[in-house]
Amino acid sequence: MNYGGYSTVTNSYKYSAQIFTRRTGSATYATPNNVEGSACAIADLNNISFFISTLDWDSDIWDFSDLDFLAGKMPVLKI
Repeated sequence: MNYGGYSTVTNSYKYSAQIFTRRTGSATYATPNNVEGSACAIADLNNISFFISTLDWDSDIWDFSDLDFLAGKMPVLKI
């Protein structure tokens, strides 16, 4: 699908309260929700299974302890 010259992003997620905009000249427009990816809720971002099952992230690579999106605690790459 195409929205005014912008393609829809697939296999991408964003926090549902995020608003993305694009600028054309001096005007700024909100983009359609699915242009920037599917929306996910805080509950998803605080849930290990969202990262493993939905995003297909590997727990051998990512540390999912202490997830708390609102506190800025997201998965950390293991060293």
